Amino acid sequence: MKSFSEILIFILMILSGLYYLYFTYVNANEFFIFDGFVYFVLILVFFIFFGFTLKNNLIRYHKDKSMKNFIRTFIGGFIIFGVLVVNFYLWYRDSSEVILQANYDGDINGYSFEFRKDGSYLFENGSVLGRSQFRGKYKIKDSLIFLDKNEIDNVVKTNQLAIRYISENINGKNKVIVQIDKKHNRIEDKYFDFVINIDKR
Repeated sequence: MKSFSEILIFILMILSGLYYLYFTYVNANEFFIFDGFVYFVLILVFFIFFGFTLKNNLIRYHKDKSMKNFIRTFIGGFIIFGVLVVNFYLWYRDSSEVILQANYDGDINGYSFEFRKDGSYLFENGSVLGRSQFRGKYKIKDSLIFLDKNEIDNVVKTNQLAIRYISENINGKNKVIVQIDKKHNRIEDKYFDFVINIDKR
């Protein structure tokens, strides 16, 4: 018969592991300054209780030689597998090569675009406290970029962007991405110009 402490350790292992997965999922596109600390604590707590669970299972296995004693360890292993799958997915979704990257660097907030080889883009709105991410699909034709959204985070307010040369250099760069309407007229002032840092088209 399992002791109360063994059951409690098992429950805490499950809760910490599942909450790590939940926290990772709901914050997949939102990053706060203290998120790294939360992730570290959750995964540390999980592995501590997983270690105690494995130890208890080994002790019981040496007594009766039954593989049933490892059921709780297998459940913990399944959670570890889930963590690996989730983190692989979060890495893989942005693994395609960036062929065009541009950003606006403000005093407090900053915005950036990454256009990838697989036809996906990543838009980030960030500050010193954290950042928000938005993903979608795009098509590019000559100097025009067509997005799958008409508005992104109240910053991008059109689904059409244009790559344009500027007369003045910004940190040695002379190309920007601007927002345009259907007649190809600029719809925002220079505050929303994205300076191009990478162009591999």
